[in-house]
Amino acid sequence: MTAFNFPVAVFGWNFCLAAVCGNSIIWKPSPHAEGCADLVKKIWDEVADEHKDLVLLKKGGNEAAIELAEDQGIALFSATGSGDMGKALAPKVAKRLGRYLLELGGNNAAIVCKSADLDLTIKGITFSAAGTTGQRCTTLRRLFVHSEVHDVVLTKLKKAFSELKIGDPMDRNTQVGPLISEQSFKQMQEKLTSCKSKGLTVTGGDRIDHATEIYVTPAIVETKEHIDEMNEETFAPILYVMPFTELKDAELLRERIQTLDMMQQYVGEFFSKEYVMKNVLFMDDDQIKDMKSQIEDEVRSGEINNDDEEQQPVSYTHLRAHETSLHLVCR
Repeated sequence: MTAFNFPVAVFGWNFCLAAVCGNSIIWKPSPHAEGCADLVKKIWDEVADEHKDLVLLKKGGNEAAIELAEDQGIALFSATGSGDMGKALAPKVAKRLGRYLLELGGNNAAIVCKSADLDLTIKGITFSAAGTTGQRCTTLRRLFVHSEVHDVVLTKLKKAFSELKIGDPMDRNTQVGPLISEQSFKQMQEKLTSCKSKGLTVTGGDRIDHATEIYVTPAIVETKEHIDEMNEETFAPILYVMPFTELKDAELLRERIQTLDMMQQYVGEFFSKEYVMKNVLFMDDDQIKDMKSQIEDEVRSGEINNDDEEQQPVSYTHLRAHETSLHLVCR
């Protein structure tokens, strides 16, 4: 199952691995990119001779995805998409004791220290935050900037964003293409409206008039604290910029979202969480004690149900927490 933002590449590397091992592949493309799959299948059929059926297409939306996840005949279920998609489909594969490979969303962060080469930094941030119109799992969405260079970085960023060439992606000079759908634009505007309601400064995020496509200017949100809106991925070009003074604090903010979410979702054995808290989240013993108490309270109150198979991982959960790979062994 492939997503719209990389409609061919993900199929390519999955198919090559499967074929080398002697397997066929059923490819369900995103409904937004079925034309790409049709063209690839046409090319394959023209050169594959008697091996045409090594690549089979299955089109559709959620129902088709569920059907594949539940199919006992599929040895490995590989899917690229949102975190919500992964959480919905993984239990269905696990229920039949199948194997899955999930490449899901992200909420990447960068830290800019006062010693950084700012000209080089601005180029990297602009490409990472605005490239592909913020529609990839590796998009930069949160930026923590040392207080001594915060204002300078913000000024340079706004200038760089304002100079981006937005338009037809078939034009080689274009740097930012369209959003995939009206729904994506709506989600972006809802998030920006929420930020504005909190009195935060928002630069950009405006729609550009066009007859058919949805073009927007990448947005910058200035905040002094890690607001709720930063905790969830929005598949659009929104960059939250926040100052810090101590690198340790910035590291904690950078890593906390996915790690804490997974720790609270999978209660499991506490020892592994304690390791993560000390070595990744830099929590002291008192903070760990408070977190353990909070998790235990949620279990007792029923907010986390240890007996609910919908909340149980298969046996091993791989967490990609931005630049740090964490392996938690869970029940």
